[in-house]
Amino acid sequence: LVGSTLYLNVKSPTHGPVHWHADFEIEICNSMIEIKDPEGIFNRIGESDLHEHNDMRIHIEGTPASLEDIELGEFFRALGGKFTPNRLVVPTEEGLLSADNGQICNGKPGRLILFVQSQQGKERIWRVEQEMDEYIIAPYGNVPPGDRLMIVYTDMTAEEKLAEIMGRHG
Repeated sequence: LVGSTLYLNVKSPTHGPVHWHADFEIEICNSMIEIKDPEGIFNRIGESDLHEHNDMRIHIEGTPASLEDIELGEFFRALGGKFTPNRLVVPTEEGLLSADNGQICNGKPGRLILFVQSQQGKERIWRVEQEMDEYIIAPYGNVPPGDRLMIVYTDMTAEEKLAEIMGRHG
């Protein structure tokens, strides 16, 4: 047991266990989306090392074998959904909710955008993240300094939506 634990820690890109968090919101066509509530004694949706506790917070706990195991797309897969640059599938209490690039949103074709607010020195900065499903949250246990994510399906440009988000969240 000790040998396998040491081996996992040496092989892991994090060189041992982590306990990272990032807050997130999901918005589809100006409506905030709540993911499915956890069930069972563990009070989580997802897997032991990648989950959510009905707190709109990504929890990464354990020793990841690779960085790919803790990407944002993998988080959605662990929840029973999907997140790619072209498709979002979210498990909700009403079932799976999906949004695909090009689907009509507020009367116009929409698209997925990932906005990230991260710590840069003493400031919190919002940006558009291009890697989307391959994004790995910042390695912090608390938010802030950990990331805040906005996963948005919108008919607006990234610049227009970012201005709106900054007006709401600073």
